[in-house]
Amino acid sequence: MAPHLFYVALDICKELYSHILATNEASLLINSQQCLLLSQRLLQAQETLQTVHKLEMTGPQSWSTLMELAMQELVHVLRKAQKTVIKDCSGGKKWMESTLRQGGDLKETFGEILYDLQWLCSILRKQVGEDSQVLELADCDRTLCETEINTLLTAAKKDEEDLEDLLRDLQGDHVCSAGGCGRESTCMQYLATQLLQKLRFQSEFQAWSAEQKKSHHEMLCAEKLENLSAWPCVLSANMHNVEAGTLLGQGGFGRVREADWLGEPYAIKISKYGYEEIFKREIIALSGLHHPHIMHIVCCAQEKKKCSYIMELMDMTLSQMLENSQLSLVRRVDVMLQIAEGITYLHSMDLVHRDLKPDNILVKRDHPASEDSMSAPRAEALWIAKVSDFGTTKLKMETTAYANQTMPIGTTMFMAPEAYELEDGDMQPESFHPKKTDVYSFGLLCFCVLIGEPTPFLPTELMNPSVKAFKCRVRDGKRPQLPPNCPNYLSSLIQQCWDGNPDNRPDFQTICTELRYIKGCLLTGMASDNYLFLQSANVRFPPNRIRRSIEGVRDHSTGNLHPSTW
Repeated sequence: MAPHLFYVALDICKELYSHILATNEASLLINSQQCLLLSQRLLQAQETLQTVHKLEMTGPQSWSTLMELAMQELVHVLRKAQKTVIKDCSGGKKWMESTLRQGGDLKETFGEILYDLQWLCSILRKQVGEDSQVLELADCDRTLCETEINTLLTAAKKDEEDLEDLLRDLQGDHVCSAGGCGRESTCMQYLATQLLQKLRFQSEFQAWSAEQKKSHHEMLCAEKLENLSAWPCVLSANMHNVEAGTLLGQGGFGRVREADWLGEPYAIKISKYGYEEIFKREIIALSGLHHPHIMHIVCCAQEKKKCSYIMELMDMTLSQMLENSQLSLVRRVDVMLQIAEGITYLHSMDLVHRDLKPDNILVKRDHPASEDSMSAPRAEALWIAKVSDFGTTKLKMETTAYANQTMPIGTTMFMAPEAYELEDGDMQPESFHPKKTDVYSFGLLCFCVLIGEPTPFLPTELMNPSVKAFKCRVRDGKRPQLPPNCPNYLSSLIQQCWDGNPDNRPDFQTICTELRYIKGCLLTGMASDNYLFLQSANVRFPPNRIRRSIEGVRDHSTGNLHPSTW
């Protein structure tokens, strides 16, 4: 299969490179400068593929399982690049729809693609011996070199200026309001006016002082939020013309339906009665965020006491995916990494999620077979994960994150022990570190991904004999039991994340580096026990009875755990 994937990857590189150059020459590209940066990386990827293919074909061994997995990863990243350029950056008559869909800010997406192409090419070179250097943590910090970072930021700034020129031309002298043309959900001039306002605000926000940003954040966390249309980072529209379809799901705060808007499939989330303030907070928190692993809000509406917003259409929640899919370890680690990347970005914006759990992660399956007749039908599915449900999002400096809030049972399982203490009045607010609670919840979420279950504990454990008793056991160090065949490095990282002492938990930038290192070790064969997981694309971990008699693996309330060797 891997030789086949080689030709798929090479074809995408060549076709996408040619498409970027031709479309740019015809002045039909949005984000043209960033696309040109991508074209340079595509040339480098072509060179790597040809070198790897030559070495592998003349070597003593045929394509290995590890090579196959790495090639699947590379094809996945190339398809992401293909979608970004062709669907989100190509001009033509629907350039405005494309801009609305991706929010006008793709530098985080381009940054991820540029790095992933570079990183995977280095993994392939190591697999065939063309690069003899051992994979190090420093190779996995997802940092482009300083020159590349500056080049990307300069390109993104120029693309933003070009987009603003396009929006001003489309806007013209048109003024649209509720008493105007009455087509606020579909009128392109009206939407261009709002998007232009949003882009200007985002540009100004970057130049604000720390004090100005703090003041803005305090407004965000005010008890009562004003009309959403008054917030410059929010794109609002009249939802009367949005066609809502099949019910996709519902939670404590709202329900989600399929929707058709501007001829594209989306999902629309509608608030439940009494949760409008939480909904507004989620809309404002998400509207200023642009990251490939954070759910993107396209636009929203506020009508009397009902709020709603249009967002990307995903396939299912992580909980549903875990219950219905079988993944190799490298794929499980990849899902963990994507989620960690999203939270890293969130924390960099001085926001904390506060409710990380599988139900609040949405996933979409990469469907290569539906896009390319050459795709290998037996290739393991790859998943795109995005962090969602930001109704409880708070600023990092707000210490009353869990106070006076009734949390659902599913959330209680994922809460950090210090959150219980704050909730029960046993901790002083100034000693509470909200970002560290996200790290704790992430550790439990990783356990769920690892064993393929949506919860780290059984509901009976939570209620036996009471929720209060369960909280006491967690404070005393009770944690899920990790599978015995989990690699030591991954086991150690998860245990650091759910350590009872917040000071011992790593930050998310460190978590991302270590997860990518683990993924790289699995792909290059550095993990001594990788054969336990990579013999088949459908590896299952030990039966769930291993964790149904859960005992704390150790007391994590004290002591600092360090990564051990493989």
